[in-house]
Amino acid sequence: MLRTAFRPVRRVLGRVRRLFRPLTPAQCEAVQRELRARAAVRSAMADVPRSQVTTPNVYVLTAHHFNHVARPIPLDPRLLYAPKNFHFYFFDPEGPPRGFHRRAHCERDIYPELHEVGRRHLAEWTFFLAEYERPFASYPFVTISSRFYDKNLRLPGPLDTYLPLFGWYLNEYGYGYLPSYDRDFSMIDLEEYERIGYLGTRREGMDLVQRLYGVKMPAEYRYTGDFWCNYIAFQSRVELVRYIEFYMPLLRYFFDERYNLITEYADTFVNRRYVFRNEKPLTLYLEQLSHLFFYLNRLPYIGLHYDGFYEVDERKQEFRKVLSFE
Repeated sequence: MLRTAFRPVRRVLGRVRRLFRPLTPAQCEAVQRELRARAAVRSAMADVPRSQVTTPNVYVLTAHHFNHVARPIPLDPRLLYAPKNFHFYFFDPEGPPRGFHRRAHCERDIYPELHEVGRRHLAEWTFFLAEYERPFASYPFVTISSRFYDKNLRLPGPLDTYLPLFGWYLNEYGYGYLPSYDRDFSMIDLEEYERIGYLGTRREGMDLVQRLYGVKMPAEYRYTGDFWCNYIAFQSRVELVRYIEFYMPLLRYFFDERYNLITEYADTFVNRRYVFRNEKPLTLYLEQLSHLFFYLNRLPYIGLHYDGFYEVDERKQEFRKVLSFE
């Protein structure tokens, strides 16, 4: 009888013990890294006048049904309950799911003709093209995918921790990037990638770049910053227009003005066997050329990574850490 009476108490005590279970060494290290990063950001922001800080908007690009319903992997709570400057952009033709409580744009409503082009060829590039031709975004802004935290397990703490400082740097550089893969930052050797078969672009694709832009890749432009997935930031619409118009000769080689495909590319320009089988071929091609703009225009950009902020100079093919979190 007495044992039965104390059973609810034991259940509560068990829950309390689980709640206050000691952190593992890995969890302790993660907490320490986040605290160091927060301290570095606060220190860097201490002398910056508030009038000079504009926190960027964040556009979360998502094919919601494919990534979070069919799989199923729920949206990360750090995105669902992020600050108000986070906006969702749905590629799904039906738009956001019923009851979705965040600010959201639906590509079908902004530029319906781009939906099928994005599904088959361009993926997240249709967001940039929609903004270029039918403006809707608030600046400055940065784009991420709804799988951002899945790809950035090493990022110390939530993204909004870094956005004010990122915005301050963005005001200086005009362009910036967020991290995309869980690895140390480096300059990717495109020549080595080609040698081992990791370069998703065939020789014909590189020849087209030389014809359109006068650059021999990877012979002349060999090293590029390890910022991918189009997690790119623009200080103003001026920067976005300049960036998109740079790539228009390439886009017009493959599409007419209504984005009808006029040049087949999958088997000629792109090599996605083994390594990039799940990528849309043209998206892969554009992503591997996404820093060519900075190389030819001699523009450095700022990038947030797991251990600090980096300035990357594609033309000089070098980088330097401008702020360390360590």
